[in-house]
Amino acid sequence: MQSATKWVIVVTAMLSGLAGCGGSAPAADRPACHRAVQEPLDPRSAQHVLTNGGVTYASNPPTSGPHRPGVVPKGIVTKPLPLAVQVGALEAGDVLVQYKGAFPAELRNPGDKVVVAPNETLSSRVVITAWRWKMTCNAPDRAALRVFVTHHAAKGPK
Repeated sequence: MQSATKWVIVVTAMLSGLAGCGGSAPAADRPACHRAVQEPLDPRSAQHVLTNGGVTYASNPPTSGPHRPGVVPKGIVTKPLPLAVQVGALEAGDVLVQYKGAFPAELRNPGDKVVVAPNETLSSRVVITAWRWKMTCNAPDRAALRVFVTHHAAKGPK
């Protein structure tokens, strides 16, 4: 019975994070984050690069592709991360939370395996990525971040 209860809690948490992604609900009633989507694996993901530039990626921010090995930031960083470093962090199993604009207080104390960084090139206010997974958010949402981290942290290709 205990595992059935856990299953209900997990499904409920997932559905609450997905509810209202579109439809006719007023903006105030919609959750801040859209459903997480899995992106295709970049066939160049085994490629290591020694510089931060000169590589193009299929999406912004990327979820796989050429990367800088061994350069993995931790916690909250104050400068934007080069794309090759972002992918290196994802390969290491970290979740990357990037934001546009002022630092959102909701992202303080992000927890283990989570890196928070600014990125003014985002199409949404907050974008959360893991190896091959991405979730966009119109506003910071700690509950959605928690669910995403639970499902995707420590699941890089290695």
